[in-house]
Amino acid sequence: MPDPDLRSWTALITTYAKRGLPRESVRLYDELRKKRIEPDKFVLLSAAKACAASVDLAKARDVHKDAVEYGFGSDLVLGNALIDMYGKCGSHEEARRVFGELAERDVISWTSLVAAYLNSGLPSDAFRVLRDMGSKGAKPNSVTLSTILPACSNLRALNLGREIHGFAMRNGFSENVFVSSGLVDIVYSVLAFAMALPTTARRMFTIPLPKMPLRSLSTSPHPQPSDQSPPSPDPLISTAVSVLRDHRSKSRWNHLKSLLRPIPSAASAMTSDQVSQIVLRLKNNPRLALRFFLWSKTHSLVSPSLASHAVVAHVLARNRLKSLAKSLIRSALRSDEDAPLSLLDELARSYRLCDSAPFVFDLLVEACLDSRRADRALEVARSLRSRGVSPSTAVCNHLIRSVAAGAGGSLAAVALYREFFDPQIASRVSPNTQTFNSILLSLYSILMAAACDERRIGEAEKLFEEMTAKGVKRGVMAYNTIIGGFSAIGDMDRAEELRREMVMSGVEPTRVTYERLIDGLCKAGDVDSAVRLYNDVRGAGVEMEGFVADELVVELCERGRVLEGLGIVRRERFVPSRRCYLRVVKGLCECGEVEAALKVQAEMVGRGYGPDEEVYEAFVDGYARLGDVERVRKLKDEMSRIDEDNVEGSTFYKR
Repeated sequence: MPDPDLRSWTALITTYAKRGLPRESVRLYDELRKKRIEPDKFVLLSAAKACAASVDLAKARDVHKDAVEYGFGSDLVLGNALIDMYGKCGSHEEARRVFGELAERDVISWTSLVAAYLNSGLPSDAFRVLRDMGSKGAKPNSVTLSTILPACSNLRALNLGREIHGFAMRNGFSENVFVSSGLVDIVYSVLAFAMALPTTARRMFTIPLPKMPLRSLSTSPHPQPSDQSPPSPDPLISTAVSVLRDHRSKSRWNHLKSLLRPIPSAASAMTSDQVSQIVLRLKNNPRLALRFFLWSKTHSLVSPSLASHAVVAHVLARNRLKSLAKSLIRSALRSDEDAPLSLLDELARSYRLCDSAPFVFDLLVEACLDSRRADRALEVARSLRSRGVSPSTAVCNHLIRSVAAGAGGSLAAVALYREFFDPQIASRVSPNTQTFNSILLSLYSILMAAACDERRIGEAEKLFEEMTAKGVKRGVMAYNTIIGGFSAIGDMDRAEELRREMVMSGVEPTRVTYERLIDGLCKAGDVDSAVRLYNDVRGAGVEMEGFVADELVVELCERGRVLEGLGIVRRERFVPSRRCYLRVVKGLCECGEVEAALKVQAEMVGRGYGPDEEVYEAFVDGYARLGDVERVRKLKDEMSRIDEDNVEGSTFYKR
C-alpha cells in the first residue's frame, strides 16, 4: 500500500498488537509520526495498548504526550487506556497523574488505577483506592473484585476479603468464576494461618480424614459392565413379564403369586438374577419395575441381592426418577458396613447393560451422606475419582459440608476442597458459589475457634454475627464452634440459647453439639443437667465419644454419686481412662464398697492400668474405714517394698 491513510495505520497497529507483536505495533506508530500524520483517538488507543503489552515506558510517555498535544488528554476512554498503560509499565505515579487529570471517571478508571498500584507492588495503596472508590459513589464490578482479590490472598487480608465477599454476594458477582476463584485463593492463604493456631484450637479442626482404599470400577476409566451376554430365555421370566405388562393392576399380583409358588427345595420362588432380568424387561416402565421388585421382597419371593438393587436403581436413573432411585439405594445400604463399595461395584458392572445415567453414582454418594455415613461417601467418591470419574460439583459440596460438620472439622473440609477441585487433576470438577460458601464457612469457624481458644469470646461472637451480614449462611460447624466457646467459659445460658436458635433456624444439632454442651455443664458444676442431657441424647440413639461419658463419670464421683457413675461405666460401651477408673475406685472405697472397688481394680489392670500409689492409698483408706487393721498393715508393707517396675505384679487386689 503506497500511501496508507490513518484508518489503515490504525488497523495495522491493532492487528500486530492482537497477534502478539506489540513492539512491531510501537514501531509502526513511530513510523506514522515520522510521516507527520496527525493521530486520532483510535490510533492513540491502539498505540497505548501496544506500549502496555511491550512494557515500553519511554514510548508510553510519547503516546501520552501526543494525546495531550492533539486534544485528547481529558477523553475518558483514552484516559483509561493511558492509566492501564502506565500501570503495566510500572509507573503508578504517572498513572495517578492521568487519573487526576480526568474530568470524569468511571469504574474502569478506578479499576485501572487499582491494578496500577498492585502492579507496582503497592497493595496497601490499591486498597486505599478501592475504599476511595466506594466513598466517591463508584460501584466496583467483577473485574475490580477479581483484580484486588489476589492481593488479599497474598497479604492474608482476611477482613477485607470477607468485606469483598459480602459485597459480591449482595451484588450478584459471586457467580463470576474469576471472583469465586479469587475468593477461594484467600481461603488457601488461611491454611498457613490455621496451622499456626494454638494447639487446642488447631486440634478442633485437624482430626485426620481416614485413608480410604480405592477399588476399581472396571478395567476401563469409566464405569461399565462386564461383557457377559444376557442369559438364555427363561419361561418364568417371559411369563412374569407378560403378566405384568398385559394384566390389569388388580389381577396381576394374584396371578403372579400363584405363578411364583416357592419350590420346596429352594430358598425362594425366584433367584436374584431372575428378578433383575424381569426388571430389565420392564425398563421402559420404571414405576412398574420398582413396584414388582418391592412386591417380590415384601412377599419373600426372592432374596434380593445388591446386584438386583443395582439393576433397579439403573432403571429408575435412566428414566430420571432420581428420588426413587436414591431411596432404593438407601435401602440397599442398610444391609452391612461394606455395602457402599459392594453396591458401587454392582452399579459399575451393570451400568451399560441398563443404559443408565451417569448421575446414578452421585446418588450412591448422596445416599451415604443422607444416612450420615460421610466416611463411606468419601470412600465411594475417591473410588470413582481413582478411575477418572468425578462426582458432580453439588455432591462434592455436600461432602465438604458433611466432613466439616463431623469429626474432620474445618481444616479437613479445606483439604477436601483441594483434593476434589485441584486444577492439576484431570478429572476435576469446577467449583461454584456454594463451594466457596462452604469453604468460607470453614474459614469463619477456624477464626472463631482461635478466638474461643484464647478466651476472646466477644471477638468470636462478633465473627458469628458478621456471617449473616456478609451473606454467609450459618451452618452446624459455625454453631458448634460458638457453642463450644461459650461452654468452655461456663456461660451455659448463652450456649443453650444458641442451641435453641440453631434448631429454630433449621440447623440440626449433631453429636459434637451435645458433646460440647455436656462438657460445658460438667465444667460449670451442673452435673444434674449434664446427666439429663446425656441420657436424652443417648435415648435418641445418638452415639457419643467416650471422653464425654468419661468426664461425666469423674464429675459424678467428685460429688459422691459414685454408684451412678459406675452405672454409666457398666452401661456404656467406652474404655474409661486411668483418671476415670481411679476416681471410681476412690469413690467406692470412700463409701465402704471395697469389694466393688476390687472388681473395678481388676478390670483396670486388665485394661493395662497397673496400680500406683494413689490406688494403694484408696484401698488403705477403704479398709481403714471398715476397721480391717490387718489388711491396712499388709497394704502399707507392700507399698513400702514395691518397686515401680513390678507394680503390676503386686497381688493386693487378689483375695
